[in-house]
Amino acid sequence: MSYVGDELVVSFVEDCRDHLAHIEQDLLDLEAAGKGADGSLVNSVFRAAHSIKGGAGMLGFNNIKTLAHKLENVLHMIRSDELDPSQEVVDTLLKGFDRLLTLVESVDQSDSMSIDEALQPLTLLISPDSPEAASPAGADIRLDSGSVFTVDAVSLEQARRGGNNIFLIEYDLIHDIHLRDSYPLEVFTDLEKSGRVLDCQLDFAAVGSLEGDFGNRIPFYVLFATILEADLVSTVTRVALERIRNLETALESGAVQVVDKQAEFGPYVLLGDEQTSVLRFPQSATLDNAQHLRSALLQGLAGNRRLQLDLEEVSEMDFHSLQLLCAALKHHGGDAGNVVREGGVSPELRKQARELGLLAEPGKGVEPLFSE
Repeated sequence: MSYVGDELVVSFVEDCRDHLAHIEQDLLDLEAAGKGADGSLVNSVFRAAHSIKGGAGMLGFNNIKTLAHKLENVLHMIRSDELDPSQEVVDTLLKGFDRLLTLVESVDQSDSMSIDEALQPLTLLISPDSPEAASPAGADIRLDSGSVFTVDAVSLEQARRGGNNIFLIEYDLIHDIHLRDSYPLEVFTDLEKSGRVLDCQLDFAAVGSLEGDFGNRIPFYVLFATILEADLVSTVTRVALERIRNLETALESGAVQVVDKQAEFGPYVLLGDEQTSVLRFPQSATLDNAQHLRSALLQGLAGNRRLQLDLEEVSEMDFHSLQLLCAALKHHGGDAGNVVREGGVSPELRKQARELGLLAEPGKGVEPLFSE
């Protein structure tokens, strides 16, 4: 079923069913009450999404965690009066929770099930001014082991309000939790008394492998927002102060490394920073998503950045999309220093470019888009 014990998974599923049992009626009541809805009603639905997100993050069910996270973001906007619980908003939430229940009922296959149909309308509610982006720009934190812990930009912004500190707490699942006769879900319950758990992740890369040295610790990271200072968080959690890092301070000092910021334009993913961007292409780059490609190219080249194209996954690209890339080479390749060059190119795409007569020639400081 999963890499975690079946007993924990069964308990998680039962808890999710309890949380979701009355969601539909609660949301309909919320719609009927409108903007002046009782805060306890909003909080009840919010806590359901929040608890499911936490449990899914702890157990490694990524699709459940991602969808619950987006539902939580929208509900936070409602309870902070940034969004009215209109019929459209409630319908979007109902569809999201309905898909969430489907994932929970097939938890062992949940990560192979699509969530896009439920996720995209929720994202548009969160970022209505960016209809092309499938998700707002975020950042990734590089952990000591090399694993990446994703930080959602919307959740961070929501968590900062009210003067909250945001801490990255490094538990040891063995010594801080198991040997104290506790469970990760109990850790969440205790933390929620003094703040809000934003995200969590088991760092399996730090554990080791059967082929190499196997460590005696399992890092369990929790992103936690609270008005408490670090020393009080250490007292509450019984975690050593050196394993409690203020996220803002750590980012400024470089103790926590931020890697690729990411934005999505339809099926195109744009990664990078202020100097360099990498545009990752989907398998099919055609006229249907050419507008997304144009937007991604313009964003990737903004601010005189160097843009690298990752074309390794592409197996189909039509004439229109190839023309867009050649135009990017021509207009941004030389004088401004924005050299657009290939990452990898699939054999299928190279053959197609040759047949269309669109193999770019090297020269004038511009690398070829497709080379023989």
